[in-house]
Amino acid sequence: MFGLLFSADENIRVAQHGIVLRTWGKTTADAAWFFAGEYTNLDPRLRLPLVEIGFPALRRRSKQELESIMATLSELIAADGNVSVFEYCLGTLIFTGLHESIHHRPKWSGKRHHLRGSAKEIATLLAVLAKVGHPQQGEAESAYQAGMNVVLPQSRIPFALPQQGILELESVWPSIDGLEGKEKQQLVEALVTVVMHDNVMSIEENELLRTVCAVLHCPVPPIV
Repeated sequence: MFGLLFSADENIRVAQHGIVLRTWGKTTADAAWFFAGEYTNLDPRLRLPLVEIGFPALRRRSKQELESIMATLSELIAADGNVSVFEYCLGTLIFTGLHESIHHRPKWSGKRHHLRGSAKEIATLLAVLAKVGHPQQGEAESAYQAGMNVVLPQSRIPFALPQQGILELESVWPSIDGLEGKEKQQLVEALVTVVMHDNVMSIEENELLRTVCAVLHCPVPPIV
């Protein structure tokens, strides 16, 4: 897990090695450095599936170890002062899953929500995804609207560029995780509509869609 977050920039990677070294010792820090090098040949689309494969091994750790792992991951993500889509997705997958493992309950409140009552959060999610997959604002806006037509066809919430980028999603998770099963499915269909608006799925779109499905506790669509 640590090695997946090591930067390709050597100066940042050295700093990240120091972060792991401080808490976990030289053997683990050197192993993270080694695997970071090995991962350069890994298809980027396999990074999050690799996290999912490794997750059961993490869950066998003690509560104290899990809290230390999450703290180290947070430092590694913040090491370069920027949070990429992959870093955000990896962090969200692990932090959400480990929280449930430690506390035996969902990370969010468990309060039930509905599509109409979560319109603002859904609009934010679709806008972030549209921007990730469509750099041009006009294309992003068109993809966003196509998705909104699927999940909230009566909504008049206009497209707005995410001012905080991927971090805008922090306000989204409690509401969408509280949706009912059929509404979650409808939301995923809207996300797929956004992604495939240009008939191309980028690596970042793939990672974000996989992460949303994990938070929703629903199957990943076949296109991923």
